Amino acid sequence: MEQEKVRRLKNELGIDTTGDSESPLMILNAKFIPDEYTNRRNVRVKYKNISGKKIVAIKIKWTGRNAFGEPASMRNSINGIGGGMTDDPINPGATESKVWDVWSTDGKNIIHCWAYEVVFADGTKWHHK
Repeated sequence: MEQEKVRRLKNELGIDTTGDSESPLMILNAKFIPDEYTNRRNVRVKYKNISGKKIVAIKIKWTGRNAFGEPASMRNSINGIGGGMTDDPINPGATESKVWDVWSTDGKNIIHCWAYEVVFADGTKWHHK
């Protein structure tokens, strides 16, 4: 039942996960976490560089839902789809996590998170297909 809901939601939002398995970045965990100073929530993503090259920049997107299964409110999001970028380097095989300030008032779950662009130290790029 839950898998059918996710499949339907991905179709409605136009999220194509076909290229996820080719990503040099493995998303290990993505979730809403309480903001330290407010009653809002931010997004923490834990990820691993599974390529053989040093990564110097990453662009990530996620889909957030509230307790009713509706798109979560997030600063600079459309229809519950948010994202962020980082230019903190990550070595091959290393695991990192980053928090993005999205200031959600109702975010409950991140149902999908994926890297869509990765820049390597040698100047090459990987794009989600």
